[in-house]
Amino acid sequence: MDDRDLPLLLAASPVLEILAVFGILGTMQARLSSRSLRCAQFCLSFMGEVDVLDAPHLEQLSLEKLYQHKGQDWPCSSAAYTGLLAAGSARAGDR
Repeated sequence: MDDRDLPLLLAASPVLEILAVFGILGTMQARLSSRSLRCAQFCLSFMGEVDVLDAPHLEQLSLEKLYQHKGQDWPCSSAAYTGLLAAGSARAGDR
């Protein structure tokens, strides 16, 4: 899975409510834009950044056991979501 796959997956799944991404070995830049997405979880992956661009129904964003390359900031941003009830992250370690 690379950076282009996630937007294609979201665009092809207009009623997707739950997205779970596990075990991405290459550094991934995740940009979430979905009118139906309610929950997104990223776990056991190398993440460059997670941006919530347009997800008005997103209630939960979970970033668990993610890895980064040394020297990277922990980038997570939100440009357009209003109903987020819970967001969390737990760093498992730097690599």
